Amino acid sequence: EKRGKLLLGMSRTYSEAAIILEGLIKKKGSIKSLTFGESNKNSSFANSSPEFKKAVFAIVCETLKYREIIEELIEVTPLKDEIKLLRNENMNFMIQILLYEMLFGKQSSQGIKAIQGGGKAKKVIQKCLTQINSSMARIKIKKSAVTAKDLLPSHLRNPIILPRYVRVNTIKSNDEEVINHFENQLYLDLTLDLSKLIQSSNVSSQEKRGFYARDEHVDHLFLLPPNFDLHSDSFLANGKIIIQDKASCLPSFILSPPSGSHVIDACAAPGNKTTHLSASMKNQGKIWAFEKDKRRSKILSMMTDKAGCKNIEIVTGDFLKSKPWDEKYSQVEYILVDPSCSGSGIVNRMDFLFSSATKDESNDQEVEVEDLNDESDRLKSLSTFQIEAVLHAMKFPSANKVVYSTCSIHQEENEDVVMEILRRQDEFQLSHPLTSWKRRGFPVFEGSEKVIRTDAKEDQTNGFFVSCFERVKPSKTKAPKIIEKKLVEPQQSPSQNQKDKKRKMENPSIIETGKKKKEEKKEMKEENIKESISPKKTETQSKIQSNQTPDKKKKKKRNKIHKSITSTSRS
Repeated sequence: EKRGKLLLGMSRTYSEAAIILEGLIKKKGSIKSLTFGESNKNSSFANSSPEFKKAVFAIVCETLKYREIIEELIEVTPLKDEIKLLRNENMNFMIQILLYEMLFGKQSSQGIKAIQGGGKAKKVIQKCLTQINSSMARIKIKKSAVTAKDLLPSHLRNPIILPRYVRVNTIKSNDEEVINHFENQLYLDLTLDLSKLIQSSNVSSQEKRGFYARDEHVDHLFLLPPNFDLHSDSFLANGKIIIQDKASCLPSFILSPPSGSHVIDACAAPGNKTTHLSASMKNQGKIWAFEKDKRRSKILSMMTDKAGCKNIEIVTGDFLKSKPWDEKYSQVEYILVDPSCSGSGIVNRMDFLFSSATKDESNDQEVEVEDLNDESDRLKSLSTFQIEAVLHAMKFPSANKVVYSTCSIHQEENEDVVMEILRRQDEFQLSHPLTSWKRRGFPVFEGSEKVIRTDAKEDQTNGFFVSCFERVKPSKTKAPKIIEKKLVEPQQSPSQNQKDKKRKMENPSIIETGKKKKEEKKEMKEENIKESISPKKTETQSKIQSNQTPDKKKKKKRNKIHKSITSTSRS
């Protein structure tokens, strides 16, 4: 009965792990969000115990480490055809999970027996077992590997171990409250001995589990032991503390907008930097947080709500399409630009294996460059976007401080981007922030000592780059002019007017004739009026008058015309 429950439990672990692995491949979320967050829509798994979720999380992470070798085995063995025959996409991921368990798991020495349960997927593996083992032996010989661990890339074989950082959310809590919260689990080390932090082991929650310390550079930031488990921590659940790497805190800390400021976070989701800005502003003023992806915009909204931020307006749209001259942005003085990058500075993060355009866990706006195979083309595409994002931020007329950051170690995304920005505009220049920080930019341009770099091995935080631009000249940005089209009334041509005037000047009689014609019309109107008001005549009289009238009128008219001609000729 116990074995039956164990097999059932392991089969469920494999199944849930396969679902999460599929979600990662299809970019439905990060490992953490799919395992512990709300990205996993499986209600039964969402209601599972924290211990079960941790077991699933662990097997997914380990499978990712060996995924390149596992995929090679599937490609060179009959497994590839067997998976096609199953016509079940999820079965491919299930087989990858089981292959890890059999070849690289804790019980790998037992071979196929290491798989507890597994159902149909295990039967497929068993059918191809001979070819799998022989192919695995050839791969080891090819790579001169003695153990399975020797097959891993160097950065996975000898990973850099970093402290776990938590930032106190000063909107909801303070340093003293957080210290009191951890005092029953950890010892506060005021000397910041990192060796103690690294050596701290993750033992029973009922015992002291090691040391923790305050960070020496960033306010309200604490360092915890690397394996310190916070998934069920009440302070994390209610937003009093936020898991955020030290390097990821630097951009918002350097921007440091005061309370009541107007701020833009150009690439905001999932929102750790945005909530950090809100806290530094004491939840006052205004932050416009841009995110063009609707799904990620929802995550941003959830995170800012959880942190208790009241001064954030989420803009679901592309920052590059925003209008700097818009009246609502007229008071924006501080802008944070933390765009997508190669993610090359991130260590100990499995998500990085799935995306060619990633960001640190605090910020992740994607750029569509996944189809670019050549590394240089990929970096060029990213840097082009990064430059345009910063230059657009500098167009906001009241902007006085713009911080640009990446989680990349590549010069193409860091120093080269800064050089191009300085070349293409003259309104902003580099300032020299955080002077206590020793590691600075590569010496490839004058002023490189003003930018900040972090190194995972030396600085106990992820690789990062931060630069700060400050305005030195007034803004040239002006709203585009709206041209109104006016209807033009048709006019007589100037040449015709001039001709008429000339004729009148040369022959004054034309003017007199015109006057006389007007007088004749006036007289005729008067006669018509008299006739209309005269008494009615008899029928015989009217006939006689009608017969005589035309001749008299004609004669009278002839006399008038003759007089006018005579007077004209005399003149």
